[in-house]
Amino acid sequence: MKIKAKLRLGFGFLFVIVLLFGTISLYYMNQISASARLILKDNYETLSYTRDMRSILDQQELPLDKTAVTQFAGILKRQQQNITEKGEAHAVAALNRAFSELRASEKQPKMTLKAIRLQLSIIERLNMDAIVRKNSAAQQAVKTANLYLILAGSSCFLVLFFFIVNFPGFVANPLKEFSEAIKAIARKNYKQQLNFEGSDEFSELAKSFNDMSVVLNTEFKQLNEARTNFIATISHELKTPISSVKMSLKLLEDTRVGDLNLEQKQLVEHIKDDCSRLLQITGELLNLAQAETGQLQLSFVKADPEEIVRYAMNAISFQAQQRNIQLELVSNQNLPKVNADVEKTAWVLINFLSNALRYSTEHSKVQISIAEKDQSVEFSVRDYGKGIDEQYRKRLFDRYFQVPSDGNNKSGSGLGLAISKDFIEAENGTIWVESEMGEGSRFCFQLPTAK
Repeated sequence: MKIKAKLRLGFGFLFVIVLLFGTISLYYMNQISASARLILKDNYETLSYTRDMRSILDQQELPLDKTAVTQFAGILKRQQQNITEKGEAHAVAALNRAFSELRASEKQPKMTLKAIRLQLSIIERLNMDAIVRKNSAAQQAVKTANLYLILAGSSCFLVLFFFIVNFPGFVANPLKEFSEAIKAIARKNYKQQLNFEGSDEFSELAKSFNDMSVVLNTEFKQLNEARTNFIATISHELKTPISSVKMSLKLLEDTRVGDLNLEQKQLVEHIKDDCSRLLQITGELLNLAQAETGQLQLSFVKADPEEIVRYAMNAISFQAQQRNIQLELVSNQNLPKVNADVEKTAWVLINFLSNALRYSTEHSKVQISIAEKDQSVEFSVRDYGKGIDEQYRKRLFDRYFQVPSDGNNKSGSGLGLAISKDFIEAENGTIWVESEMGEGSRFCFQLPTAK
């Protein structure tokens, strides 16, 4: 069914529900109105007739004059045409006979007048009882009508509520799925597929999307494999000459081969820094290549969280001393062990600490915390630097992304945090960052406790 047809069907359904409720309401309102009219019209007129006839008898002395007789006869005739209750016809007939006897008798005896009054009372009582009965029936009709209106209104409300809640999903849900699928494609997940049943426009669009995804995944896989192989090859080939350069630098610093002047020493130090940085980058590229090709090798052991942290702190302590930055460890007692690869987990902490030192001012502090939370252990590294702008936080763990530098800090390769994410997720953990401008940053990950 096409989307336009679905919309027409949906709004048509709403129209039918509203029309049905309106019809039911109108029907029962007419029922109540009809009941009220019966009480007011028929019985009230009879009571009015009997009152008028009794008033004529009360106001006239016997014998009645012609005017009174004519008035009485006219009212009695109208009453004869307004007989509605059971037993009323008999009472009206008896009233008519008594009145005829009253008219025929010259003396108009009081016994005949008494008989007339008696029949008037009977007629009044019959109609008063009818009013009470019909009033009860009308009230019951009102209650029944209210009940049916409440039931009909509740049913319509439930149907409309169900419609309002669910019908927008016919359009919104497919659009949401398309949005998520497009975001997945943007994240280079070219295996993304959509599965819509039916023959509407969404199904046709999903089919086109799936065809596009298949084509992209053929092309991306080839390009990605070529890129990964290239990175792995280049990284591997670069490590040997860089290591040779570092060895040569060590020989140059050996006084046995000759002394260096001040400028030469400064050049050697710069070359050493650059070599170390190149070695770090090539190591990161090799780790990245392993992660992307699914060849990441993990050696899981039941490890003490504090030992992992101290291993990382020892590796970074010399760098912290050079910057006069204090490393502070905050750890709970009796922490459970974690099931982790010690080397790769420590590598992540070292990466966190290196970044924290890079963006901390001298004579400041970097805090490392370990705590047990929900059957896992949380590791965190907090610095008190300038913090990270909100627009960059979501992209920190993307490959090759670097936060724009203010020129005071050397930027990295943009791979450290991406590789950290691969390592932690491969260990069934989660990784995230918390940061506020002017308050510093807190990089965290959680690893499940060992069973």
